[in-house]
Amino acid sequence: MSKCGPVYPGAAVAGDAGDVGAAAGAAVGGWAADAGCCAARTPTAYVVSNGGPLGTARVGSVTPISTATNRPGKPIRLGFFPFRIAITPNGKTAYATSDSGLTPINTATNTPGKAIKGLSGPIAITPDGTTVYAGSSNHTVTPVNTATNRPGKAITVGSDPVAIAITP
Repeated sequence: MSKCGPVYPGAAVAGDAGDVGAAAGAAVGGWAADAGCCAARTPTAYVVSNGGPLGTARVGSVTPISTATNRPGKPIRLGFFPFRIAITPNGKTAYATSDSGLTPINTATNTPGKAIKGLSGPIAITPDGTTVYAGSSNHTVTPVNTATNRPGKAITVGSDPVAIAITP
């Protein structure tokens, strides 16, 4: 399998259905597979911003950027200290973390859903897009059903999980 390019923490790409963009690797860095991410489409880049200078307590956001025009859209407000983002393989939902928890964002409307409290750590999405695994500072990783955005039973792991990666 060939590679498209690097994916960095806080950066993700979403396009139309079938556009992989930066799904599971977006939260921790890596490479986006070329199953659509390099195709002739007009994807949207999603950039996580802290909302202010380092050390300040301002509400953060996710800013959609049209890659066709390189113009930013209206920022999507999150909680304080947003840090990670990942996008489902079908490109329909982005999941971003902040101190408010794991927030689903509808990429068609750029509207945030209700944050899932306590899940502010690393995130990764299964290749089939059915589950988000989200870490927390209480030594757990929790599977979240992407169809319902309901968390499952937390899985105890090592102290303060910092990254999650899922095999294809």
